[in-house]
Amino acid sequence: MTTRDKIKAVALTQFAKGGYEGTPLSAITKEVGVTTPAVYAFFGSKEDLFLSIFEDVLSNHYHSVKSAIEQAQDGTVEERLYQILRGAFTYHVSQEEETIFYKRAMMFPPASLEDKLKERFGATEEMLTQEIRALLAEGIAAGAIADRPLDDLLDGFLCLMDGLFLQLLYYDESKFEHKLQNIWKLFWSGIAGS
Repeated sequence: MTTRDKIKAVALTQFAKGGYEGTPLSAITKEVGVTTPAVYAFFGSKEDLFLSIFEDVLSNHYHSVKSAIEQAQDGTVEERLYQILRGAFTYHVSQEEETIFYKRAMMFPPASLEDKLKERFGATEEMLTQEIRALLAEGIAAGAIADRPLDDLLDGFLCLMDGLFLQLLYYDESKFEHKLQNIWKLFWSGIAGS
């Protein structure tokens, strides 16, 4: 592991535990065994370090979901949409530290970084949204999904994802799995074609 990678790994852990404001750069440098100027040589500032980790987390999440979609590419539209949800939550459960970091960054963003975080989130969300939009349009064309405005269907699916993400805060994996199965059946029955 390079020094740069070690700084990021330690910073991820520290930011996940204490958030941006609660994590002094000195705690990161002490654990890595480097000086503050060494961190600045790689990242320029604490903000740049935080944003670099945030971008990694967004990218890892997107690629995990994309991989789940690709694994189900021969499935029905229903199966592929479900795999988007399944892929997102498999990632969150398996990458607990990244998920904690992400929750803190999105729910309690540092004031100085809020706009930059939203901008970076928006760019990654747009890539995922294109995948979902294409599947919904395919489902409508095939009659598997009711002919409704595409944006309405997309908003419903994204709200489903967000709501399930919040459920991860409250329930263990088995209870969450039960909730995922139930809400998916209900959601699909609401959008399925005749």
